[in-house]
Amino acid sequence: MIHSSVVALCVLLLGAGVSATLDPATGYASGKKPTDSWIATASATSSSEIQASECSHNTRMSNQKFAWFKIDPSKVNQNGSTYGTCYASNTAPDESQLENNSGYDVFFWQNSGGQSGTGTGPIKDPNTGKAGYEDNSGKFHLGNAPGDGNAQQEGTETATGAKPDTKSGNPNTSADRSSGTGRRAAEKNRLNGTGLAKISTGTGADSNSAGSGLAGMGSFQK
Repeated sequence: MIHSSVVALCVLLLGAGVSATLDPATGYASGKKPTDSWIATASATSSSEIQASECSHNTRMSNQKFAWFKIDPSKVNQNGSTYGTCYASNTAPDESQLENNSGYDVFFWQNSGGQSGTGTGPIKDPNTGKAGYEDNSGKFHLGNAPGDGNAQQEGTETATGAKPDTKSGNPNTSADRSSGTGRRAAEKNRLNGTGLAKISTGTGADSNSAGSGLAGMGSFQK
């Protein structure tokens, strides 16, 4: 009786987990957050303590069209990766339903919005910073994902469900992003012709937005 109860509990816990499927975003916007009124209708699935690139490279529900990433300011630029919570939804907001917020980034699927691309670099090993990818089982592999030969060239930020080694790690603050060690460096470099440029929505860009920099968004069409 006890054995069967334990098995049933394990099955329940496994079923409650959030699975991820390798499926890079088609668009992104840094320093953006959905409005609270839109979030209230989103019926989102969340995954905490993951890298931003895991949020942008993997989907977490069937027919996912959008995800927003809330940055953990205590876990910025840990071995080249920023950690936080990813919220996935099968509906996507329009431009009027996004607001400037440097503590967030957003990602789109199915060409539903944003600047073209994932807005992040590849998934990285949380302890060594080496680039790679996660397969559909969540296992991390070094190198490019199958069929994605340019994955490691896309930016400087990354993601895996694995956690960083906090015993030896020394988390940096958000100041590191703006000083050129995180995704801010990518934005700055693009403005100089070498990286990703900053987004603008007509109301002004957020100079401290996190994510991976981007070009002018306009109406979310490239």
